[in-house]
Amino acid sequence: MSDITCHRQSLASDHTSRRSQSGIFAAIYSSIKQYLRRMGRRRHLETLNRLSDQQLSDIGITRGDIYQSASLGNDEDVTCHLARIAKQRRQLIYRSGNQGGDFL
Repeated sequence: MSDITCHRQSLASDHTSRRSQSGIFAAIYSSIKQYLRRMGRRRHLETLNRLSDQQLSDIGITRGDIYQSASLGNDEDVTCHLARIAKQRRQLIYRSGNQGGDFL
């Protein structure tokens, strides 16, 4: 086997090794990112859960909405989900003519 062929095989082997290492780093990065997202989501839900029922009513959600949001998949943003619920409630209240805003 010539020196050129051996050198090419060595380079190909190094490239494959680097690709598998970058795959490992990508997987670790993805896992850390997912963990941090879950922790942030948990903090948001805990903060909302500490609000009184009246405060939750003022922003258009209920405690049950918070519990429902906790069971969402990891891909769905809790804040967006709760904002959609609050918007739907506001629209429902507006259509029903209940200007007082009581929906609880």
